[in-house]
Amino acid sequence: MRTFKRVFAGGDLHCGHRVGLTHPDFQSAIPGKDYYKFQVASWDWFSDKVKSLKCDIAIINGDSVDGKGYRSGSTELITASWNKQREMACAAIGEIGAKDITLLMGTPYHTGNNVDHERELARMLDAPIRGQEWLDINGTVFDIKHSIGTSTIPHGRFTAMAREALWNAIWERHEQQPRSDVILRSHCHYKGVTGIPNDWLGFTLPALQGQGTKYGARQCSGVVDYGFMTFDCYPGGKYTWQVHDLPVRFQKRTARKL
Repeated sequence: MRTFKRVFAGGDLHCGHRVGLTHPDFQSAIPGKDYYKFQVASWDWFSDKVKSLKCDIAIINGDSVDGKGYRSGSTELITASWNKQREMACAAIGEIGAKDITLLMGTPYHTGNNVDHERELARMLDAPIRGQEWLDINGTVFDIKHSIGTSTIPHGRFTAMAREALWNAIWERHEQQPRSDVILRSHCHYKGVTGIPNDWLGFTLPALQGQGTKYGARQCSGVVDYGFMTFDCYPGGKYTWQVHDLPVRFQKRTARKL
Protein backbone atom coordinates (compact mmCIF):
# COMPACT_ATOMS: atom_id res chain seq x y z
CA MET A 1 0.00 0.00 0.00
CA ARG A 2 1.29 3.44 -0.92
CA THR A 3 2.40 5.82 1.80
CA PHE A 4 2.36 8.77 -0.61
CA LYS A 5 0.08 10.50 -3.09
CA ARG A 6 1.33 10.61 -6.68
CA VAL A 7 0.65 13.85 -8.52
CA PHE A 8 0.59 14.27 -12.29
CA ALA A 9 1.63 17.82 -13.28
CA GLY A 10 1.34 18.78 -16.93
CA GLY A 11 0.04 21.48 -19.19
CA ASP A 12 -0.06 22.90 -22.69
CA LEU A 13 -1.94 19.97 -24.22
CA HIS A 14 -3.17 22.21 -27.07
CA CYS A 15 -5.75 19.65 -28.11
CA GLY A 16 -6.91 20.35 -31.63
CA HIS A 17 -3.49 21.38 -32.89
CA ARG A 18 -1.66 19.08 -35.28
CA VAL A 19 1.10 18.45 -32.70
CA GLY A 20 -1.12 18.72 -29.62
CA LEU A 21 -1.91 15.73 -27.41
CA THR A 22 -4.31 13.70 -29.54
CA HIS A 23 -6.35 10.66 -28.50
CA PRO A 24 -6.53 7.99 -31.26
CA ASP A 25 -10.21 8.76 -31.85
CA PHE A 26 -9.22 12.22 -33.12
CA GLN A 27 -5.90 11.64 -34.88
CA SER A 28 -5.77 12.91 -38.42
CA ALA A 29 -3.28 12.99 -41.29
CA ILE A 30 -4.98 16.01 -42.88
CA PRO A 31 -2.45 18.53 -41.47
CA GLY A 32 0.41 16.38 -42.85
CA LYS A 33 1.79 12.85 -42.66
CA ASP A 34 4.72 13.72 -40.37
CA TYR A 35 2.36 15.40 -37.90
CA TYR A 36 0.11 12.34 -37.93
CA LYS A 37 3.10 10.13 -37.10
CA PHE A 38 3.89 12.42 -34.19
CA GLN A 39 0.28 12.28 -32.96
CA VAL A 40 0.45 8.48 -32.88
CA ALA A 41 3.93 8.20 -31.34
CA SER A 42 3.38 10.87 -28.68
CA TRP A 43 0.00 9.49 -27.66
CA ASP A 44 1.34 5.94 -27.35
CA TRP A 45 4.19 7.21 -25.17
CA PHE A 46 1.86 9.33 -23.02
CA SER A 47 -0.73 6.60 -22.59
CA ASP A 48 1.82 3.95 -21.62
CA LYS A 49 3.49 6.32 -19.15
CA VAL A 50 0.40 7.50 -17.29
CA LYS A 51 -1.06 4.00 -17.06
CA SER A 52 2.13 2.70 -15.48
CA LEU A 53 2.42 5.62 -13.04
CA LYS A 54 -1.13 5.34 -11.60
CA CYS A 55 -1.42 8.94 -10.43
CA ASP A 56 -3.84 9.83 -7.63
CA ILE A 57 -4.09 13.55 -8.46
CA ALA A 58 -3.84 15.39 -11.79
CA ILE A 59 -2.91 19.05 -12.18
CA ILE A 60 -3.70 20.27 -15.69
CA ASN A 61 -1.92 23.58 -16.00
CA GLY A 62 -3.68 25.47 -18.77
CA ASP A 63 -3.95 25.62 -22.56
CA SER A 64 -5.77 22.30 -22.66
CA VAL A 65 -7.23 23.35 -26.02
CA ASP A 66 -5.56 25.22 -28.87
CA GLY A 67 -8.42 27.47 -29.96
CA LYS A 68 -9.21 28.87 -33.38
CA GLY A 69 -5.65 29.51 -34.55
CA TYR A 70 -6.51 32.93 -35.98
CA ARG A 71 -2.89 33.96 -36.55
CA SER A 72 -2.29 31.02 -38.87
CA GLY A 73 -5.75 30.95 -40.44
CA SER A 74 -6.53 27.65 -38.65
CA THR A 75 -4.11 25.90 -41.04
CA GLU A 76 -2.33 24.09 -38.17
CA LEU A 77 -5.47 22.57 -36.66
CA ILE A 78 -7.02 19.13 -36.76
CA THR A 79 -10.26 20.86 -35.80
CA ALA A 80 -11.22 24.45 -34.99
CA SER A 81 -14.39 23.37 -33.14
CA TRP A 82 -14.38 24.30 -29.44
CA ASN A 83 -16.65 21.32 -28.74
CA LYS A 84 -14.35 18.84 -30.49
CA GLN A 85 -11.26 20.29 -28.84
CA ARG A 86 -12.88 19.95 -25.42
CA GLU A 87 -13.81 16.34 -26.22
CA MET A 88 -10.19 15.71 -27.19
CA ALA A 89 -8.96 17.26 -23.94
CA CYS A 90 -11.45 15.21 -21.91
CA ALA A 91 -10.22 12.01 -23.51
CA ALA A 92 -6.58 12.93 -22.90
CA ILE A 93 -7.07 13.95 -19.27
CA GLY A 94 -9.23 10.90 -18.62
CA GLU A 95 -6.35 8.69 -19.75
CA ILE A 96 -4.37 9.76 -16.67
CA GLY A 97 -6.85 7.93 -14.47
CA ALA A 98 -6.59 10.29 -11.49
CA LYS A 99 -9.55 10.53 -9.13
CA ASP A 100 -8.84 14.18 -8.23
CA ILE A 101 -8.34 16.67 -11.06
CA THR A 102 -7.58 20.39 -10.83
CA LEU A 103 -7.55 22.61 -13.90
CA LEU A 104 -5.82 25.96 -14.36
CA MET A 105 -6.83 28.52 -16.96
CA GLY A 106 -4.56 29.04 -19.93
CA THR A 107 -3.90 32.01 -22.20
CA PRO A 108 -6.93 33.77 -23.73
CA TYR A 109 -5.59 33.42 -27.29
CA HIS A 110 -5.94 29.64 -26.99
CA THR A 111 -8.81 29.28 -24.54
CA GLY A 112 -11.08 32.19 -25.48
CA ASN A 113 -10.94 35.97 -25.22
CA ASN A 114 -14.63 36.56 -24.55
CA VAL A 115 -15.58 33.16 -23.12
CA ASP A 116 -13.40 30.90 -20.96
CA HIS A 117 -13.88 27.69 -22.89
CA GLU A 118 -11.87 25.71 -20.35
CA ARG A 119 -14.69 26.31 -17.84
CA GLU A 120 -16.91 24.02 -19.90
CA LEU A 121 -14.08 21.48 -20.00
CA ALA A 122 -13.92 21.62 -16.20
CA ARG A 123 -17.66 21.04 -16.04
CA MET A 124 -17.31 18.02 -18.33
CA LEU A 125 -14.62 16.61 -16.03
CA ASP A 126 -16.47 17.62 -12.85
CA ALA A 127 -13.29 19.38 -11.73
CA PRO A 128 -12.52 22.82 -10.28
CA ILE A 129 -10.76 25.42 -12.42
CA ARG A 130 -8.90 28.52 -11.24
CA GLY A 131 -6.64 31.24 -12.58
CA GLN A 132 -4.20 30.39 -9.78
CA GLU A 133 -4.49 27.67 -7.17
CA TRP A 134 -2.75 26.43 -4.03
CA LEU A 135 -2.95 22.76 -3.07
CA ASP A 136 -1.77 21.19 0.17
CA ILE A 137 -0.91 17.58 -0.64
CA ASN A 138 0.25 15.63 2.41
CA GLY A 139 1.82 18.81 3.80
CA THR A 140 3.54 19.98 0.59
CA VAL A 141 2.01 23.24 -0.64
CA PHE A 142 1.88 23.77 -4.41
CA ASP A 143 1.47 27.21 -6.01
CA ILE A 144 0.13 26.65 -9.54
CA LYS A 145 -0.51 29.04 -12.42
CA HIS A 146 -0.21 28.73 -16.19
CA SER A 147 1.68 31.82 -17.32
CA ILE A 148 5.22 32.91 -16.54
CA GLY A 149 7.69 35.24 -18.22
CA THR A 150 10.07 33.67 -20.70
CA SER A 151 13.59 34.43 -21.84
CA THR A 152 15.43 34.01 -25.14
CA ILE A 153 18.71 33.34 -23.31
CA PRO A 154 19.16 29.99 -21.54
CA HIS A 155 20.70 31.49 -18.38
CA GLY A 156 17.91 34.06 -18.07
CA ARG A 157 15.10 31.55 -17.81
CA PHE A 158 15.33 31.18 -14.04
CA THR A 159 14.84 34.85 -13.22
CA ALA A 160 11.08 34.73 -13.77
CA MET A 161 10.67 31.79 -11.38
CA ALA A 162 12.73 33.52 -8.69
CA ARG A 163 10.42 36.51 -9.11
CA GLU A 164 7.37 34.25 -8.61
CA ALA A 165 8.87 32.90 -5.37
CA LEU A 166 9.58 36.40 -4.08
CA TRP A 167 6.04 37.54 -4.83
CA ASN A 168 4.70 34.47 -3.05
CA ALA A 169 6.73 35.44 0.02
CA ILE A 170 5.44 39.03 -0.16
CA TRP A 171 1.81 37.92 -0.58
CA GLU A 172 2.28 35.57 2.38
CA ARG A 173 3.46 38.54 4.47
CA HIS A 174 0.19 40.24 3.52
CA GLU A 175 -1.66 37.07 4.58
CA GLN A 176 -3.11 36.68 1.08
CA GLN A 177 -1.34 33.50 -0.03
CA PRO A 178 0.04 30.42 1.70
CA ARG A 179 3.82 30.12 1.66
CA SER A 180 4.53 27.53 -1.03
CA ASP A 181 7.03 24.70 -1.17
CA VAL A 182 6.62 23.99 -4.89
CA ILE A 183 5.85 26.55 -7.60
CA LEU A 184 4.56 25.18 -10.91
CA ARG A 185 4.30 27.18 -14.12
CA SER A 186 3.76 26.25 -17.78
CA HIS A 187 3.29 28.36 -20.94
CA CYS A 188 6.95 28.47 -21.98
CA HIS A 189 7.12 24.88 -23.34
CA TYR A 190 10.51 24.23 -21.75
CA LYS A 191 11.46 22.41 -18.57
CA GLY A 192 13.46 24.02 -15.81
CA VAL A 193 14.05 23.95 -12.07
CA THR A 194 15.41 26.54 -9.68
CA GLY A 195 15.11 27.36 -6.01
CA ILE A 196 16.58 26.84 -2.57
CA PRO A 197 16.70 23.22 -1.30
CA ASN A 198 14.59 22.61 1.82
CA ASP A 199 12.93 25.99 1.28
CA TRP A 200 11.25 26.20 -2.14
CA LEU A 201 11.65 24.80 -5.63
CA GLY A 202 10.11 26.20 -8.80
CA PHE A 203 9.46 24.20 -11.96
CA THR A 204 8.54 25.21 -15.49
CA LEU A 205 6.76 22.18 -16.88
CA PRO A 206 7.49 20.64 -20.26
CA ALA A 207 4.61 20.87 -22.71
CA LEU A 208 2.34 18.19 -24.14
CA GLN A 209 2.50 19.90 -27.51
CA GLY A 210 5.45 19.11 -29.76
CA GLN A 211 7.38 21.29 -32.14
CA GLY A 212 5.49 22.04 -35.32
CA THR A 213 3.94 25.49 -34.99
CA LYS A 214 4.51 28.32 -37.44
CA TYR A 215 4.96 30.74 -34.57
CA GLY A 216 7.70 28.64 -33.00
CA ALA A 217 9.53 28.13 -36.27
CA ARG A 218 9.51 31.82 -37.20
CA GLN A 219 9.64 33.65 -33.86
CA CYS A 220 11.35 31.43 -31.26
CA SER A 221 14.92 30.25 -30.64
CA GLY A 222 14.80 27.65 -27.88
CA VAL A 223 14.18 23.92 -27.94
CA VAL A 224 10.75 22.44 -27.15
CA ASP A 225 10.57 20.04 -24.19
CA TYR A 226 7.79 17.48 -24.47
CA GLY A 227 6.39 15.66 -21.45
CA PHE A 228 5.12 16.14 -17.90
CA MET A 229 6.20 15.72 -14.28
CA THR A 230 5.16 13.63 -11.30
CA PHE A 231 5.52 14.35 -7.59
CA ASP A 232 5.29 11.75 -4.86
CA CYS A 233 4.05 13.57 -1.75
CA TYR A 234 4.67 11.83 1.57
CA PRO A 235 2.99 12.69 4.90
CA GLY A 236 4.79 15.47 6.74
CA GLY A 237 5.63 17.57 3.71
CA LYS A 238 8.34 15.43 2.13
CA TYR A 239 8.23 14.91 -1.62
CA THR A 240 10.22 13.61 -4.56
CA TRP A 241 9.88 14.65 -8.18
CA GLN A 242 10.57 13.26 -11.64
CA VAL A 243 10.46 14.61 -15.18
CA HIS A 244 9.00 12.30 -17.83
CA ASP A 245 10.02 13.54 -21.24
CA LEU A 246 9.98 12.26 -24.78
CA PRO A 247 12.78 13.36 -27.11
CA VAL A 248 10.92 14.86 -30.07
CA ARG A 249 12.80 14.68 -33.34
CA PHE A 250 11.60 15.58 -36.79
CA GLN A 251 13.92 15.46 -39.78
CA LYS A 252 17.38 16.80 -38.92
CA ARG A 253 18.06 20.05 -40.71
CA THR A 254 21.35 20.45 -42.56
CA ALA A 255 22.85 23.40 -44.37
CA ARG A 256 21.77 23.72 -47.99
CA LYS A 257 24.80 23.68 -50.26
CA LEU A 258 25.03 26.25 -53.02
